[in-house]
Amino acid sequence: MVIPYSTKRMNSSTSPRSSPASLSAWLLGGRCRYLLLQALFSHSGDDWTVAGLRDSAQCGQATVYEVLRALVAVGLVTPLDGRYSVNRDHALAAPLEGLVSALRPYASTVVSRPARGVRRT
Repeated sequence: MVIPYSTKRMNSSTSPRSSPASLSAWLLGGRCRYLLLQALFSHSGDDWTVAGLRDSAQCGQATVYEVLRALVAVGLVTPLDGRYSVNRDHALAAPLEGLVSALRPYASTVVSRPARGVRRT
């Protein structure tokens, strides 16, 4: 079972650039990506449905499909009959699993993300 580091969602008045993020989410490109990777690597040999990943990671279905598309494209995740499993022989499997595992103690460690300056063209 994946335990999310926070169930608090941002509202429309909260900028993702200025709000704090956990170290794990910041390093892996967002809360959902971290939680989806955590779910995929949480049980050796398990396969997942999109609905199972969505529920486990508490993310939207479109986000699950977006992450799965990228992981399938590089061969890290294998689709079969509506289920997805990690290809443990892939060169990225062990390093990503190690990173996700190493980040678990830091899942609630907040990283300050200051607002971006004005861009000039």
